[in-house]
Amino acid sequence: MRRLLTIIALLGMLTACKQKTTHTYTVEGKIANLNAQTVYLDQIMLETGTSKPIDSAEIKPDGSFIMIADITGEDLFYLRTNTQNYPFGSMVSDGNKIKITGDLAKGQQSLFYGGSPATDALKNFFLTNNTYLRGYDSLSKVMETAGQAGAADSVMLGIRSNMDSLINSLKKDVDALVKSSTSPVVQVLALQFNQNFFSPEEYGVVLKTITDKYPKDPNVLAANKRYNDLLAAMNRQNQPNQSQQGAMFTGKPAPEISLKDMNGNAVTLSSYKGKYVLVDFWASWCGPCRQENPNVVAAYNKYKTKNFTVLGVSVDENQGAWKKAVEKDKLTWTQLIDEKGVAANTYQVTGIPFNVLVNPEGVVIAENLRGSMLESKLIEVLK
Repeated sequence: MRRLLTIIALLGMLTACKQKTTHTYTVEGKIANLNAQTVYLDQIMLETGTSKPIDSAEIKPDGSFIMIADITGEDLFYLRTNTQNYPFGSMVSDGNKIKITGDLAKGQQSLFYGGSPATDALKNFFLTNNTYLRGYDSLSKVMETAGQAGAADSVMLGIRSNMDSLINSLKKDVDALVKSSTSPVVQVLALQFNQNFFSPEEYGVVLKTITDKYPKDPNVLAANKRYNDLLAAMNRQNQPNQSQQGAMFTGKPAPEISLKDMNGNAVTLSSYKGKYVLVDFWASWCGPCRQENPNVVAAYNKYKTKNFTVLGVSVDENQGAWKKAVEKDKLTWTQLIDEKGVAANTYQVTGIPFNVLVNPEGVVIAENLRGSMLESKLIEVLK
């Protein structure tokens, strides 16, 4: 389940190109302060959500190295060293050769990628996008503090409005990149990286722009297939026009959840009847989830005395990481772990964060409430 949702939360609907022809891809670098002996070129295996090393090279004393690999089509690659498990660089194979220079002591943003316009576009996208996300995170912390202080609803809604404005600007930038980029990999990646901020309708509009430009590209075709599969699933649940992820359960009894909490005790959703419950699907490794957690914390602290609570459902496979994230993010409500993805499958979760709001009668009254939507809905029902 973690593997599946990682693909959807960060890389989503991309899939490796299926072209039969291969070509030689050369990666030449000279990077100061790598502080390692070996560099690895990892290809992202998008079908499985994992990566595999396809070549490695010795790092010379001056920081130089060269790797040569046979690859198929345009794909996404990471660079890492033998002293770290996380990448220090990422690139798109839109050409036959890329040259990387810089000083890692100055940060990844200081690296220069020559010979790959798509990689430059990817780097610039992440720099801008991360600025938005940091701003969103800062506002989330302001929201948390305000909620703990019992701020008025007007104050909370004002902060939510600022958060929504920030996300609207982010979505406009994604749309602009899609229209200007010449790389389908970069375009689909930019859209999927921020998919939790787009409704299915909004997502479909941007995806159509990409499809009109690259109607036969394997990555784009795969993106369309998965998008259409999601719409078909929504239609089967008689919710063809819902603007939120899934939106398959609103107005229906909430499917039962029975999982273990952090102490190993079995907990059921039905035991919460009589309260408004936000069932919150998330994971410790999910960046957008961790960025949204302060919003949920603020809502919980403000409304927990008004017949409202939260039930966390983590799809983590690593219980240690799950428990650390719960403590760090101050998630003081009951937390359940869904290691085998049973509850996530029941609720047809295709990406996280995702939530449903259940009323005291056990009926779902809203889905995928994020940002100001959660605050607005709680103000509405907890009058």
